[in-house]
Parts: sequence; structure tokens; C-alpha cells
Amino acid sequence: MSAEMFEEAVRAAKSGQPRRARDLLSRLLKTEPDKVDYWLWMSSLVESEREQIFCLQKALRLDPNSLTARRGLVQLGVLTPDQAQLPNAPLLADYMPQVAVAKAASAAGGWWADPRNRLVAFIGVLGVITLLVLGVLGLSLFAPRVISSILNPPRVVTATPSPTITPTPEVTATLTPLPENCGRPTDVNPATPLATYLCVPEVTAQPFIPTEAQLPPAEAYRSIRDGYYKQDWERVLRFEEQGIAAASESAFPYFYVAEAYRNLGGAQNLRRALTLYRDALRYNGNFAAAHLGRALTNFGLGDASGALRDLDNALRADGNFSPAYLARAEFYMANANYPRGVADMEQARSLAPEDPDTLARLALAYVLNGQTQEALAAANQALELDPARVIAYYARGRALLEQQEFTSAAEDLSLSYRYLTDAESFKRLFPVANALNFANAYAAQALYAYGAAQAGIGNADEALNTLNEALSRVSSLPLARLARGQLYLAAQQYEPAREDFNIAISQLLDAGQTASPKLAEAYIGNGEALLATNRPEGALSNFLAATRISPEDFAAQLGLGRAYVAITEVDNAIEPLTLALSLAQTDEEKAQALSVRGLAHRMGGRRVEAAQDYAALAELSAELAPTAQAVLTEIGPVQLPATPTFTRTPTRTPSPSRTP
Repeated sequence: MSAEMFEEAVRAAKSGQPRRARDLLSRLLKTEPDKVDYWLWMSSLVESEREQIFCLQKALRLDPNSLTARRGLVQLGVLTPDQAQLPNAPLLADYMPQVAVAKAASAAGGWWADPRNRLVAFIGVLGVITLLVLGVLGLSLFAPRVISSILNPPRVVTATPSPTITPTPEVTATLTPLPENCGRPTDVNPATPLATYLCVPEVTAQPFIPTEAQLPPAEAYRSIRDGYYKQDWERVLRFEEQGIAAASESAFPYFYVAEAYRNLGGAQNLRRALTLYRDALRYNGNFAAAHLGRALTNFGLGDASGALRDLDNALRADGNFSPAYLARAEFYMANANYPRGVADMEQARSLAPEDPDTLARLALAYVLNGQTQEALAAANQALELDPARVIAYYARGRALLEQQEFTSAAEDLSLSYRYLTDAESFKRLFPVANALNFANAYAAQALYAYGAAQAGIGNADEALNTLNEALSRVSSLPLARLARGQLYLAAQQYEPAREDFNIAISQLLDAGQTASPKLAEAYIGNGEALLATNRPEGALSNFLAATRISPEDFAAQLGLGRAYVAITEVDNAIEPLTLALSLAQTDEEKAQALSVRGLAHRMGGRRVEAAQDYAALAELSAELAPTAQAVLTEIGPVQLPATPTFTRTPTRTPSPSRTP
């Protein structure tokens, strides 16, 4: 199967289908990360030099004798010819794949003007390489491909800025540190791309701004343009005046400089950015990216209505400009208008159906809108296209948590949640929410989700620490209160549990969640804590409230029956306990209901019914059988009717929270 897929990937690469080839190789590398040929072919298909370096380094680590990997690293300037220890040129055999340097040439020379690029082309055609000495005059300034959305800024090799205008600034390649072992990391550092941990190439996006028909020859203009592509904002501003003067009647220089001011942030910089976006749009009113940049700036200045108008204008300028839909959707989602957010996300998907970033964001929107199955489908599709897409893992983890698949949820959330709690990473992932000052709220939600998943798999200490961190960021987080209260309850810390349950109840009621199953869970937890501290009257009112919201909740009906027994209203206890027995999904739950109902019958003087329940309990639970038999002996001989047969139910693993 792997061999056929690899052959298909090679055919796709040779026939000019790089995306298809990358997709196939990514799948292969997930299952067979130690195949040198996979990494070599992937190095010829990725779109940035950083990714090429990563792939070639990985191949060289797996096979230190790989001439292809060593030769590619020499071409990329990572190794010197001496370090690579390459044989003389006549001894070098023809090889595939071709290692293409993934940088765009500057306007001064073009791609073919770069000696390293010409050398790579000659390798592919002739199969013979002539080593050149790196560092010759005039290394072209390379520009990585700019992203398709401001919503996901690229990670690029940073150019070392020069204090004066120089014809061709030198770019220093920064090596990506390789993990010792590929696979899911145990402790994620958000400063390190997830792709690095998983040993897969980072998926870069396509340009989202129009191509300039002709670049002005001025070096200052090239400096602001290249600084924009490399996100070297200080460099852009250093040549602001000369760069704009070199093409003062073009929209591009104003746009490049506006982007620099916007990304540097601060009220003064944002106001300057607005002026420059206005200038850019004066020369090209259909420049959709400028409308989007101005929208993000207005969000940062607190003018949400102006920002939404800008996004509308971006879509009027270009109805196929999906980043505008993504930005508007992010605004709606941040403000809990989930249906409108989903609608915009779905529109973005229709325009970019194979964009992993769009699919990942759509998956998260589905989760927040309560569409769990749709979320799982979109997240899985995103991860097929990009196995290191952080938002896709986060969305899938949230969806799995809703389905109480705690182990899988914990795995996905452990990969992703730290990227949402880190300020710089969050700014890249969610620029609109960041501009709206929602970073802390998103971080608290991510911490809650991870903590709830940890609680679900029984890691109580990790769960408690994480939930504490979530609530230290945002105290008005009722689901985190609920999850932490359940942890306290399981640890028999009843007073802190009650405090969390009561706060959760108040917050959910204040939010209008009067029919929420989560509110019912909070009432149930509070009732159980009150029963444990011998306050059955208070427990009774909580269980009654829970059954009104969730009448088919086993724990609510069982708790109600227990509370009635505790205040000796045993006749009232029989109905909820009988209903609890019908709702029980495990033998343990059936045993609980039978035990309490048997006690209620016994307290009410109904010896036959009590004996019937205890006989059924003895048959159902080997652990409780001795106790049940002792009670039957105490009840004495009775004529039992035909005892209903209880079908044994496979035991499910209990968790501190039914739906954290």
C-alpha cells in the first residue's frame, strides 16, 4: 500500500501536481517517518526554504551518507562543501528528486539570476553538479511566499537588516531544531511550530495580494517590499519615505508600509496605518487586501462597525476574497454570534475547499455552534491536508470532549491548547479576536477544555492545576467552575465543591442558560455535596431543579430518590428511584438504584418489595451480594414473586464529569 502511494506521489510531482504529491507524502510520513526517500521528495515540493532545510536535515539524520541531502544543504547554504564532504563532480550520479530552492528572486535578477537556482536546474537536467562557493557578490534577496490570509501570518527566515541601502541584503538561513524523536510531544512549547514536533513540513499558503506588473528599480522600494514579505517591519519603516516616493502613484508601497504600522501595534501606529490604507485605496479601490488590513486596524482601535464596513468593502472589491469572510466570521464567533460565524466560514470554504486553515476554522466554528459531527469532519479534512494544523487539533479535541471521548480529546488538546495560551502565538492564530482583546477569554476556554479532558481520563492533579489556571484568567467561566467542583466532590472536599457549584449555577442563570444540561449537572453536584454533609433538605431542592431540566438524567433521579429517603419521605422516593433504574446504563448504576429503592421499601414496611430489590441486587453485583444477603436474612422469609431478570451491562469507566 505504501509503495503504491509513494509511486503515486512521485507521478504527481513529475506531472506538475505539487499539492497532491505533498498530501500523499504527508500521509506516508505520518506512518513511516524513517523513509529517507519520502523526506527527499518532500524537500522538492515544500514552498519555503525553511521547510526544505528541515526535510533535508531529517533525511541526512536518517542516512548520513545521502549525497542528495548533503548536496541540497550545500545549495541552501546550510553546509559548506567541505562540511558536506561531497565527492568530485564526475563521480556524482544522476538523482531524483531535484532539490529546488524555495525562494522567489528579487526584481533585480529574477529566479534564473541566482547561481544557486541555476545550479539546481542543471542538476535536474544533467544529473551533474558543479559546486559553487557561497557568498559571491550579489546574493539575491529572497522573499518567502506571503500568506493567503492575514489571519495566519507566515513563519519565515528573517533577513538581517542593513543600516544602509544595499543592493542585495544577505539572508541568513536559520536552522529549525529537530526533535530527537518524531511524534506527539509530551510538553509543547508554543514558540516551536507544531510541524517541527511532528516532523512534517509546515504547509504554507498562496499569495493573497495581486502580483505587481512591474517593480520599480529603486532599492528603497525593494526594501519595503521585501521587508513586508519577511515581516521585518522595522526595515519597512526605515525606508518608508524613499520607498513610497519611488512609486507614489501605486497602491502597493502605501499598503506595505500600512501593514508594518498595523503589525507593530499601538494606537499611534494604528492611526498611521489607517492613513496609509486610505492612500493605497485611493490608487486602487479594489485592493481587497487593503480593505482587510484597514478592517483589522479598525478592530484594534475599537471601531467594530467601521471594521465590518471595511470587510464588506473587501468583498465588494473581490467577492472571492475568502480572508475577508474568515475575518468577519472570527468577529462573529468572538462575540458568540455562532450561526453568522458559521455562515461566513462556510462561504470561505466554498471559495477555498482544500485550504486547511479555512477548514480548521470552520471546524472550530461548528464546535462552538454545537455541530459536533460537522466539526469532526471538517477537522479531519484539515488534518489530512496539513497534519500540523493547530486549530484543527484544538477544534477536534473540543468536539471529542463534547462526545465524552476523553482519551482522544486529551491527545488533541495536549498538542494545541498551549498555542492558544501564548500571547504571540494567539496573535498569529486569531488576529481579530486578539484585536478585540479576547485573548484571555480564548486562553481560559482552551485551558478549561484541556483540564476537563484530563479530568475525564483520571488525571485529577493535572486537571485541577489547569482549571485553576483557567479561572485565574477568567473567573466568569461556569463550565470550568463545574468541572473543578466535580473534582473537589470526587476528592470529598465538599465545601469548595459547593462553592464552585453555586457560582456555576449563578453564572449559568445570569447567562440565560435556564435549560442547559450543564446547569442540571451543577444542581446535581451541589445536591450530592449537600447530602454528603448531612443537609438533605437543601439537597432535595437541588435535585428537584435538576430533574426539571433533565428529567431523564440518571444521577438527577437517583439523587432525588436518595434525598427523599434521607428526609424519610420514602413513599415519594419510589418513583424517581424506579425511573433511575430504567435509565441506568451500567450494572453499577443499576446496583445503586436497587440498593436505595430496597432501603426505601424496607423503611416503608414493604418487606416483599424490599426483598425483591435486594435479591436482584445480590444477583447483579458480586461485590454487594454479601450485604444484600445479610439484609435478606434480616428481612426474613417472604414469598417473592417472579424476579425480573436484569441484563448485565458492560461496565463503563466512570469519570469525574459526565460532560465536562
